[in-house]
Amino acid sequence: MKITQKLENENINIFYKEVLDIFNQSNNFYLNIKDISYNLNISYDRAKHRLRKLELQNE
Repeated sequence: MKITQKLENENINIFYKEVLDIFNQSNNFYLNIKDISYNLNISYDRAKHRLRKLELQNE
């Protein structure tokens, strides 16, 4: 069974919210590029993990 578009969109929305939060934090706390990049990678990995979990649930 395929992942529903709704669940996939939900995962994308969570990822974008995390990305926005990272950039908002960078304005507040003057995070450097290295920190921003590190945090973006973590968010991306979490999004991939959520997608994989959804795929396994729907197999």
